Amino acid sequence: MNKVLSRTPLGKIGHLGISANEIEMLLMRLPRMFKQEFTGVGATLEKRWKFCAFEGIKTT
Repeated sequence: MNKVLSRTPLGKIGHLGISANEIEMLLMRLPRMFKQEFTGVGATLEKRWKFCAFEGIKTT
């Protein structure tokens, strides 16, 4: 992954030409690869995306 993306919060990637909304829409279109999780309450509610593409794959 690009080091800039891995250290930059989604809301601050406008200089890359991609908005946070565009990324979120892409993640929503891939429900078998990414799962949305919410933590916190009220003003501290935080939305996170979890990579889950390999969940359920049995290893030998």
